[in-house]
Amino acid sequence: MTDFSNKRKADDFIEDPTDGGRVTAFELLSNILDEHIKSSNEHIKSSDERIERLEEENLDMRKEIIALTQKVDDCSKMDTFGEGHKQDDEDISDDEESVIDDTDPWEIMFRLLRDYRITNDHCKVSSSENPKLYNWVKNQKNSYNNAKTRKAGTHLKPERIIKLDSLGISWGQKYPTPASWDEMFNQLQKYQERMGNCNPPCNATNPTPLAKWVYYQRKEYKHFKRGRDSLITLDQIGTLQGIGLSWKGPKL
Repeated sequence: MTDFSNKRKADDFIEDPTDGGRVTAFELLSNILDEHIKSSNEHIKSSDERIERLEEENLDMRKEIIALTQKVDDCSKMDTFGEGHKQDDEDISDDEESVIDDTDPWEIMFRLLRDYRITNDHCKVSSSENPKLYNWVKNQKNSYNNAKTRKAGTHLKPERIIKLDSLGISWGQKYPTPASWDEMFNQLQKYQERMGNCNPPCNATNPTPLAKWVYYQRKEYKHFKRGRDSLITLDQIGTLQGIGLSWKGPKL
C-alpha cells in the first residue's frame, strides 16, 4: 500500500507556510526525490547487467557460429582434396589391407596398439590400462633389440618394424627418439626443394626413414579418405599437398 503520509505533511506545510515549514517541506521533497533517483539508478544498473548478459550470450553465439563455419570450411577442403586428386583416389584401393590375415595374432595386437595410438597420441601403454597390450609391446621391443644387436632369441621382422615405426613407437633409451611429424615434414620439404619432387627413393628391403615416413602418410591418407580413424589430420594433408605430395607411391 502506498504511504501518503509524507505527501500530507508536505501539503500541510505548503498550505500553512512558515519559514521553518518551508525548510521542512523542502527537505521532505528532497528526500522523496533522492528515493526516485536511487530507484532509477538501481533500474539502470539492472538494465546494464541485462545488457552485459546479452552481450555474453551474443559472444557465445558468435563462437558457435565460428566453430560451425570452420567445420563447413573443413568439409569444403575435403571436397577440394578429392577433386584435386581424383586420379590419385582412383588408384587407392583396399588391396594392401585385404591381404592382411585378420586371424594373425600379431596383426590383431598391432591394430589394438594403433587404436591406442590414435586415442592417446603415444604408444606408452601401461600395465594397469591394458596388461595384455602392455606385455605385447614389451615383447616387440625385446625382439627389436635382439634384431638390432643380433642377440639370440626372437627377432622382429623388418616389415613389422616398419609398421610399428609408423606409430612412432619408442624402442628404448639407447635408440634414437622418433622424429616428430613436423621434423619429418621439414626433411621432406628440403628434399622437394633439392630434387623437385616428394618421392624419396624407396628400397623395400632397407627403406630410409624419410621414405618410410612418406609411405606412412600415404597409408594414413587412405584411412582418412574412407572416413576411418587416422593418424593424419586435415591440416597435415593440406600441408603435404601444398608441397606437391602425390598420394600414390610404392608399397613397403
